[in-house]
Amino acid sequence: MRIQKTLVLSTFAITTLYVSFAWAVDKTGPIANAPVVATSEPAANQRDLQSLEARVRTVEAAAENKATELARKDLEAQEGMACAAWAMFFVALASLVVSAATGAIVWLTLKSNNKVIGQSGQQLKNAATQLTNAEEQLSLAKTQAKQARLFGRLQLRAYIAIEKFTARFETHPLGLPGPFIRVGATVRNCGQTPAENVKITVQVIYVESTERDLPWPTSGASKSEHRGIIQPNGRMGPSFGSLYLQDQVDRLEAQTACLHLAICVTYQDVFGAEYERRASYAVTGKDVFKQYPTTNGNDERTIRFSPDEA
Repeated sequence: MRIQKTLVLSTFAITTLYVSFAWAVDKTGPIANAPVVATSEPAANQRDLQSLEARVRTVEAAAENKATELARKDLEAQEGMACAAWAMFFVALASLVVSAATGAIVWLTLKSNNKVIGQSGQQLKNAATQLTNAEEQLSLAKTQAKQARLFGRLQLRAYIAIEKFTARFETHPLGLPGPFIRVGATVRNCGQTPAENVKITVQVIYVESTERDLPWPTSGASKSEHRGIIQPNGRMGPSFGSLYLQDQVDRLEAQTACLHLAICVTYQDVFGAEYERRASYAVTGKDVFKQYPTTNGNDERTIRFSPDEA
């Protein structure tokens, strides 16, 4: 495109020079018809013509050189653009390769991360299973420790046993007339540690019956209480007496009535637990009273557990 513009400009310049020259000749007329001023005029005109032709040739050469230079620069620019296009192609190709390599690295990284995540998940599940097993083992160990502690306490705690009841005729301590019967009970600590806060309550009630299903006395009974501490293998034997009517004594001797003896022992062991032991007997007969346990008694229950067992 630049070459075409250059050729057009050159042609226009040459045409302009030619028209100027023709106009000049037309104004002056033919050289042959011109008046001869001097013998040197033809030579001068010839020189002017040659000088003008030289200028035209110079202008044409300059225009041609300029067009050639422009064509060369345009060719160089096109060659540079071609080289740049090839360079851009190779750059784009290299960028594509780098992008593909980056994508491959990212894919491999994600794949490796997924594998690591899967392994981590499995490890987490294994850890959770191990934690559950550890918790179960800890719970089992706690249960075993608690059972061992309870078993040790069962071996070491105090145990109160009611060994016997006694009932016998005696003279009244103050010499009062009438039958006087003293009743008592003996309790023993069969355990290996002391029984603390021991409270022994003995009740006696006259019952005109010898049945064994006597109810536990709640009212109308003579009562005596005793408190203290019983050491291991130690004993405590509270007793008290009461006056009775002769008719009641006759019925006792005839075994048509009985004295219902009830004893209740409450105590604590050294671990803080509180227990209650109860026993119930009926005594009847002449001189030596016949004793037999009733069906409502002779048991032990826990009133309060120790603080760490509650």
